[in-house]
Amino acid sequence: MSIKLSYIYVTKNKYEYVKITLSNLINHKGVDDEIIVVDGNSSDGTVSYLYDLEKSGYIDILVSEDDINESHAWNKGILLANGELIKLISDDDIFFYDSIKRCKDFMLANNEVEVLFGSTYDVQSQNLDSLRFLQSSLDDFLKYRDFQTPFTFCGLSLMFRKSIISKFGLFSTLTFAPDTEFSLRITKLKANITYYNDPLCIRVENPSSNFSFETAYKFEYEGVFLLYALKIISNSSFVFFNLKFYFKSLIRRLIFTNAKKAEKFNNGFIVDKIFYTKITEEVKKDFNYNIVNSDLFIRSTTWNS
Repeated sequence: MSIKLSYIYVTKNKYEYVKITLSNLINHKGVDDEIIVVDGNSSDGTVSYLYDLEKSGYIDILVSEDDINESHAWNKGILLANGELIKLISDDDIFFYDSIKRCKDFMLANNEVEVLFGSTYDVQSQNLDSLRFLQSSLDDFLKYRDFQTPFTFCGLSLMFRKSIISKFGLFSTLTFAPDTEFSLRITKLKANITYYNDPLCIRVENPSSNFSFETAYKFEYEGVFLLYALKIISNSSFVFFNLKFYFKSLIRRLIFTNAKKAEKFNNGFIVDKIFYTKITEEVKKDFNYNIVNSDLFIRSTTWNS
């Protein structure tokens, strides 16, 4: 049987998370799916755990070696993938696999769709009150559909055809926020995108998140936005965006500084499986208040079909 969907799971030194999130992925693997795990040479017990899963046949491909950054790991998995479709899975976030299955079936039935992303939530670890729907991604997508305006979106919900890599390229290993740069790049090149109008994932901010305040703070000094800004938005909008991002990064600094202090005080951050279950149920209830379109799949204009 040919592989239709390749899940690429990337991790490094997050053993407590891996035991929860990778198990969930394995439990939802389809008969024409494969699981590729790319580990950054972890030193916390993750590697032996992963090798046991591979030996038992739960993981199809396992790579454990040093990498430059998360983008490097994603790219390794993409190049190894046998599937027609690629779905990226992070090690500390929450994914709705029933939704992923529907998106898989939709893309397989609609060959002109190159990229799919969808409704995403954000939450701070162990704080239900911090849950928020990332409404801006949908709003920006609708502008893209109507006015061809390039935009950014969270890559956690991203699903794409492996064949588009020759057209749009791999993830940049120069940026701290590869999904931001990648989404700007593909929308600048007018990718044929569909938005899935139902929850696909929840980004769980925690003290060990890859996109912590340190990377957010450094990100503004990179040239990723400068590469596109002069062509896709006004200079005033560019300045405003960076100021807004700067102040957000300062807030993140305070949040994660306090989180790390708490971690040290409590002698280790506890990964709470019950919290993962609660927040998933909360999102399913909350989404009814955020639906702005009755269509489950909202297409962009098929400029290049």
